[in-house]
Amino acid sequence: MSWRDTYQQGSFRGVEFATISHNMTGGRRVETHEFPGRDEPIAEDLGRKARQFSIECFIVGRDYYADRDMLIDALEAEGPATLIHPWHGSRWVSVLDFSIGEDQAGGYASFSITFGEAGSEPSLAASPDTAAQATALADKTLDEAPAKFAGRFSLDSLPGFVSDATGKLVSIVAVASEISAGLSGGPGGLLNAFEGALRLVGADGLLSTLRTPLALGHALVGLISAVSVLGGIGTRQTAALRIVGESLDGLDSIPAATPARAAQSENQSAIVHLVRSAVAAEMLAITAATDFASYDDAARVQQDFAVMLDRWSLDAADAGEDERADLFDALRLALVRDVTARGGSLARQYGYPLASTQPVLVVAARLYGPLTDLDDRAADLVARNSVRHPGFVPGAAELQVLTNG
Repeated sequence: MSWRDTYQQGSFRGVEFATISHNMTGGRRVETHEFPGRDEPIAEDLGRKARQFSIECFIVGRDYYADRDMLIDALEAEGPATLIHPWHGSRWVSVLDFSIGEDQAGGYASFSITFGEAGSEPSLAASPDTAAQATALADKTLDEAPAKFAGRFSLDSLPGFVSDATGKLVSIVAVASEISAGLSGGPGGLLNAFEGALRLVGADGLLSTLRTPLALGHALVGLISAVSVLGGIGTRQTAALRIVGESLDGLDSIPAATPARAAQSENQSAIVHLVRSAVAAEMLAITAATDFASYDDAARVQQDFAVMLDRWSLDAADAGEDERADLFDALRLALVRDVTARGGSLARQYGYPLASTQPVLVVAARLYGPLTDLDDRAADLVARNSVRHPGFVPGAAELQVLTNG
């Protein structure tokens, strides 16, 4: 077996990186005793030194900053964790130090990381419930959002054009929610609940709701929660929410040339943040409740969601809203910790070339053996590859399958 057969994708806390080179240091802890009048010393062996692993690696890509930040979060998280060393396999280590390099070319961040052995990996039973922590943060964000919004939003003593502009923003969110609900469908009872939430921010109830900031905050959060419930499960839910969350992207900034314009700008910022924070919290709660089938599924969700949160955090920071930027960073960190904790040990996905058309049960038996639960394995193959008929899996194609883990 060559070294290429045992080489693995490097990762720490489930966050992957591309490795350039590595070094390992070790040895024995030896205490040398020298005595008066004696030429030869006595060497006392106190055991093996803790090994240290120095890795030169990098993150690259168009949206590399999101992956870079995820790796930084993983390296700065408290306590030891699992390192998948490309040459030495799984190791339970602590981060001793790291450094990052970037240049004007962009799209690339290089890391120099030193890991140290941390002893035996503790029992999984002692690990924190990251899903519960993420859900608690999501619930807290949703509970606090309306009051925080009401604290910075007001139309009192402002000219009509400010109310009109605010009404248009709320209408954009309402229309995006309606489109999202239309694409999602859903049972009649859920649809009725959504329509009730929509009426509070629609044309009929908008004028009265705008004049009551706390009611408007609760109405918008309730509308977003209704979209979440109506969206189905898993990725369908998050896709429905993303439509609403991104409906206010690309708004023109409002110069604060007059007090009225300054108030309009503040109200716009308040609505954008309320919608984004509610959408992010709902998506975090959905992700925490998702049972991922594979490491690749978990990593895909983490990547897509983290990029969106990172972008919203940068927008808030650029606008000087550090507190709101910190909220998106906290939501992103909770996401990364949860998905990497639950997805890091799952089966991996790989391509399997199928030479001829075969029944899916035959393919499953060949891949996983006759003693496994073939019905579940076959169902996963059908769903993962959108197979039209389980009796005829098309040949001359590459199936996406899971490792037998």
